[in-house]
Amino acid sequence: AGSSASGRFTGYAEIYKKLGSPTQTVETNLQTATAGLTNGAWTSNHRLRGIAYIYVRLTWNDQVWAGGIPNISAMVKGKRVYDPRTATTAYSANAALCLRDYLTDSTYGLSLASTEVDDAAFTVAANICDEQVEVKPVTIPATYENRYETNGVLYTSESPDGNIGKLLSAMGGLIAYSGGRIIPYAAGYRIP
Repeated sequence: AGSSASGRFTGYAEIYKKLGSPTQTVETNLQTATAGLTNGAWTSNHRLRGIAYIYVRLTWNDQVWAGGIPNISAMVKGKRVYDPRTATTAYSANAALCLRDYLTDSTYGLSLASTEVDDAAFTVAANICDEQVEVKPVTIPATYENRYETNGVLYTSESPDGNIGKLLSAMGGLIAYSGGRIIPYAAGYRIP
């Protein structure tokens, strides 16, 4: 899907996004814009399936871009992850759910079978991550946020231990392997 900027940027900025679908097609605006290039032409084979990206096209105008060419950034929700508490798949920054997804993802993760992860333990860890804690310093009215969230990037070039370590650090947690299954523990009080 694409969009053109509004206001003073009308006609000077175009932004097109692809969300990384496994059946994603080429960004036709990029294909058209590069069609005349000898090297670097974007073709129908440039689908970037499984990869989210944006194509930004800016047209120079010294009055519109008085401060120079802008830095482009994006707020990204991330990957949809499975939640064993609700049996649904949705965007989530819950560190336990992101860990479960990394362990079971067959494309970018460890490709464990769902029977190799303890969903009861992941439910407990996910609930700890979602506990509401008061933001300090105290305000009136009080402000609350989730106890643990993961808002970062994992790289396939990183070792699985490194990626798992990043996800565990986001929930102050650890994992164990018992009875043929991975069991996560988020930092939180447990009744002795």
